[in-house]
Amino acid sequence: MHYSGPTSASDEHFCDAFADAYEDGAKDAGHKVKPLVLADMGISFLRDPDDFPNPPNAEIIDAQKKIKSTDHLFVIYPLWRGTMPALVKAFFEQLSRNEFAISNNEDGGWPRKMLKGKSARVVFTMGMPGAAYKIFFGAHGVKGFESSIFGLFRI
Repeated sequence: MHYSGPTSASDEHFCDAFADAYEDGAKDAGHKVKPLVLADMGISFLRDPDDFPNPPNAEIIDAQKKIKSTDHLFVIYPLWRGTMPALVKAFFEQLSRNEFAISNNEDGGWPRKMLKGKSARVVFTMGMPGAAYKIFFGAHGVKGFESSIFGLFRI
């Protein structure tokens, strides 16, 4: 899945070219690819925690089916203000709904991780050197993505 920018997927961005190259490489290696372009999807922001257990819209349900049927996720997005764009976070919040990524534990313990066994590659682009982002900004956006999204999902 990739995020194409603030306008639409019809505008060409570096992330698009990178995602296309990754997809071509995966296909050349014999893998089946099911792309998701977030800029083309109707992703709303989750505003009420009471909505979390309810099913999301049809586009998100389709994305859930695609992700459930794959072994590996590739996520690419540009770094905005030190972290992922709001639409990327909104997508993962919507994706997690209806016990897709985590499920309540009947014993009352930690939630069950529903996506165990999947692998993921996360690529983000930025307009500064990686060392500067890590040293001066602590790479908090990437660390947060890895721990709060993929760590919670247990990918």
